[in-house]
Amino acid sequence: MAAVAAPPQGSAAKETETQPVSLDAPKMVYSKEDDAAIDEFLRDSVQTAWHSLGTCAMKPRAEGGVVDSQLNVYGVKNLKVADVSIAPGNVN
Repeated sequence: MAAVAAPPQGSAAKETETQPVSLDAPKMVYSKEDDAAIDEFLRDSVQTAWHSLGTCAMKPRAEGGVVDSQLNVYGVKNLKVADVSIAPGNVN
């Protein structure tokens, strides 16, 4: 992965605080050079990831399902699953 470089000297996007910024703080201004540095970092570092599909399938318990149509986990109170793992099979 590429090293994270600081904005160029004199950039208005240069970090000045490490604490949460006030909601009424002025908007950060990015130069063309800042945008280019961000684009390069993203191209060099962004990756995809796989997520297991169907590991908690939404189908009847008798058919091996883990959650019902309301996303409740069978046999467990107050637990729901709501992500791609509830798909009963692969999608295309």
